[in-house]
This record gives sequence, structure tokens and C-alpha cells, in this order.
Amino acid sequence: MKAPDARRGGDGSDGPLAGASFYIALGIGLIILFVVPHQIGGDGEFRFQSLSRFLETGKLESARYSVVGPLLATPLWFLGKALGYTREVTVFYNVVLFVLALVLLSRELEDIASRATRRLVVILLVFASMFPNHVTTFYSEVFTSLAVTLGIFWLARDKTLGGWAAIVLGAVNTPASVIGVAAIAARMTWRTKRLAHLAAPIVVFLLTHVESWIVRGSFFHTGYEGDAGPKTALPYSGLPGFSYPFALGLMAIFLSFGKGLIFFAPGMFFPPAAGTSERLRWIHRTLLAFGAGLIVVYARWWAWYGGSFWGPRFFLVFSIPACIALATNLAEPRNERRAPWRTLLLAFVTLLSFWVGVNGIIFDQTGLRICTENGWELEAFCYYVPEMSVLWHPLVDFESASYPKTRVLAVFICIVWMLIGVWTARDLLASLGCSLRERAATIRTALTDLLRQR
Repeated sequence: MKAPDARRGGDGSDGPLAGASFYIALGIGLIILFVVPHQIGGDGEFRFQSLSRFLETGKLESARYSVVGPLLATPLWFLGKALGYTREVTVFYNVVLFVLALVLLSRELEDIASRATRRLVVILLVFASMFPNHVTTFYSEVFTSLAVTLGIFWLARDKTLGGWAAIVLGAVNTPASVIGVAAIAARMTWRTKRLAHLAAPIVVFLLTHVESWIVRGSFFHTGYEGDAGPKTALPYSGLPGFSYPFALGLMAIFLSFGKGLIFFAPGMFFPPAAGTSERLRWIHRTLLAFGAGLIVVYARWWAWYGGSFWGPRFFLVFSIPACIALATNLAEPRNERRAPWRTLLLAFVTLLSFWVGVNGIIFDQTGLRICTENGWELEAFCYYVPEMSVLWHPLVDFESASYPKTRVLAVFICIVWMLIGVWTARDLLASLGCSLRERAATIRTALTDLLRQR
């Protein structure tokens, strides 16, 4: 028999998503994720071609990208082949993965978070994260982020074999994540006092090179030898490999207007609520540690920004700890004391997070072709200039933003943001009222004591 959970809320409320509200919002969100346009392009095109070539000819080849993630799309490929729409069906691979992961994550949260928190994590991932944009493509970051996340959840439950299997599989799909895996291994070693966990990054390293040997014919051939971008006005452009200054890469990853994590995953800078279970806190910190490993690697990579892609492509995983932190704070019991400034900051971060989700699935890179034309000379405009970044361009280019897909924006704002925004606003007003009453009482007491002394 499951013991009562003290984290289920002090007032018995499910928060802003009580009753049918959760299912209505989630249903609308998932429908939107399936009906908006999906595409196979960029790096995703090479992955799709590798999958098709293998299933049609039996030859497993890929110039540089891992085939682990694409191979898992095999059932969809065959379904599309049978229907006569191979590409059109396979492109739904990431959104199918995402839906399955939501189910598994919700189950993993059952005994470590309140029902309100679980529902908020799911809703925030669907509506207020970078995932809505990413699942419409055939890129690799979705599989890696979800596999590693589920692996960390399983490790936290002492399901060691399954946890490491998921993490290793996700990491082999993105070889640059080996440092992140080392960070997970270090935390697991500290937690369990077992050195065997330190073998995980070694296994990832070996398997990525075994894949290179199978797919590219050489144990050490990655396909990135001599890889570099075009030469532009930027001083470090055109240089190959890990040629970008680390400090500049670090600042760009966090602060650039078109790719910065402070804008695209603001919840990651918000700590979980005080009542969060210790296991969920460990999961949250371990996800951040894995992401930190990615930052260490990509900060020096010449293409730290992930190419012509909406948002910080390589750092999708940060959306998950960001949503966990926001959910725990939004689901805090109403009788918990919270400073007004903290509630105001929570409301702002939540609103910005919802804008990220809305922007990614509705606007994407609309109106920003100028950044990829003329030999990529103006590419950096979309990464560093506020009004040319994907997040803020729709607010200044009304002509590009005024097209039918903006009707979906009304659904996002009216149904979901109002559910959470109204709740947060009410909490803010309650905190402000409580604070003002306390200050008034303090002032009244001080004046009374002063008058008595006289």
C-alpha cells in the first residue's frame, strides 16, 4: 500500500489544472503538435537518407551522423512505405517519441511529486518548452534528450541496468554528450559509492567509435574532420573544429538573443520549490549536470549555435529541468509563504516559457531568410541582434507574423496560459496582500510603541 504523499498539496487542490482542464489543455496541445507542418530537412535529411538506404539496400552508411536514432524510426518508415507516403509518415518520428516519453515521465513522477506537479510538468513540456518546435523535425536531439532523461529517472529509482542502457543509447546518438554522461556517472558514483558507474562514459566512447567503424569503415573516422563554416565578418568564422574561444562560446550559449538559454529555457535558472522531494531534486540537478557537459563541449565548437535552426538546438535537454522547476513552484500549496518578488519572477519566467513554446511551433524562422542568403554573410544577425532573433522578430515584423498559423496562438494563450497565468496572478496578489498587511502591522506596532514611550 502506497504511503500518503506529503507533497500532494496543503489545501488538497490540484492547482491550475484541476479536473477536466488538464485533459482539455493536453488534448489540444497534442493535436496541435500532430497537425502543424512537419519537415525533413537540414541534418535530418541526411539521417532520413541513411535510414532509407539501409532499409532498401541493407547498406548502413552515414557520412557523419549517428544512425542510432534514425534506426528507431524503422516502424514508421515501413508504415509510410505501405501507405505510399514514406517521408510524410516517418517525419512524425520525434512527435511519437515525445508522446510516449510524456507517458513514461508522468508515471515516473507518480511517487515523487504531487498530481498538480505531474500535470504541470506535462503541460509545460507540451506548451512552454523548446520541444514543440523540435518534434516537427527529424533531428537527433529529441531522442537523445528523452532517452537520457528517462535513464536518469530510472537511475534515481535504482534501476541501474535500464537507466544506463537508455543513457548510453541516447549518448551514442549524440557523441558530443560523452562529457555529460561523465557528469551523470560522477553523480551516481557519489550517490551510491560504487565506482562501476564511471565505466559509462568509456562505454559511450567505445560504442561511438564502433559505430564509426561499422558505418564509415574506420574506428577513428567521425566525418567531422576539417569541418568548418563559411568565412564571414566575424573574427572566428571559417575556422574548423573546436576553434571558437571558450569564454565567447559560453556567453553566446547563455546570453545571445537568438540562441541564449536564458531566453529559451529560463526555468532552468529557477530553483525547485522548497517542498520538492529529494529524489526529484537529484534528478533535476543531474539533468543540469548532463546539460553542463554539453555546454563544455559545444562552447568551443565553431557551430555552437547548431546551424540554421530555431533556438539553441544542441541544448534541448535543458527544457526538462526547466519545466520541473517551474512545475514544482507553480504547484506549491496555497498556504506556503512566498515573497512577492519571487512570485512576480515566477510569473515572468512562466510567461516567457510559454512564449518560447508558442513562438517555436507557430513562427519558427518566418521572415528571417535574410540571415541565410548571400553566402551566410548575415547569419549572425539572427543569433545576436534582438529584433532579428526568432523569439522577438514576430513582434516587430507584423507582416510576416500575420498568416493563418497565428490562429493557433489564440488556442495556446486563451486555453493554457490563462489556466496557469490566472492562478499565478492570484497567487501574486495574495502574496502582495499578505506582505502589505504584515508591513502595515509592523508599522502600526512601531508607532504604538513610540507613542507609549512618549
